[in-house]
Amino acid sequence: MKSMITSLCLIIMTGISTGCQQVQASNNAHNQDRSSQDIDLPMSNKERQIADKLQWVKSADPVADATAALEAKDSDGKLELIAFSGRGKSFPGLTKAQYESIEDHVTYRYAEGSGDIIYGATHKKLRQQLRDYVSQYNTIIYTEISKTP
Repeated sequence: MKSMITSLCLIIMTGISTGCQQVQASNNAHNQDRSSQDIDLPMSNKERQIADKLQWVKSADPVADATAALEAKDSDGKLELIAFSGRGKSFPGLTKAQYESIEDHVTYRYAEGSGDIIYGATHKKLRQQLRDYVSQYNTIIYTEISKTP
């Protein structure tokens, strides 16, 4: 009888352990699926507003946009860089020294959604895409301006 109870306990414990492992594997797969999603994550109203405004960056082409900017200088002949706002102004893709070397030859605008407050996972992902876009764009503009004596 005692060995029968011991065997029964071992069978139950093995079943519980296997069930827990399956639940954990299922949860891990679910979390990986959610992390690869974009706009389907739960969001606050503020994050939703910002995410809606940043949707353009998913299909943006910084090379084409920088090329168009090079062809359409403003009336002063200055090109426009894109700055990030936050505790201070920054120009992704450029060092401070690079920006200072062309400062007299450019104007700039702030990228919307680039402040130092991140409202959630979707905003964070879109903001990184925005930074990548701005970095490529600014680098192209800087390279062209640097060629001019």
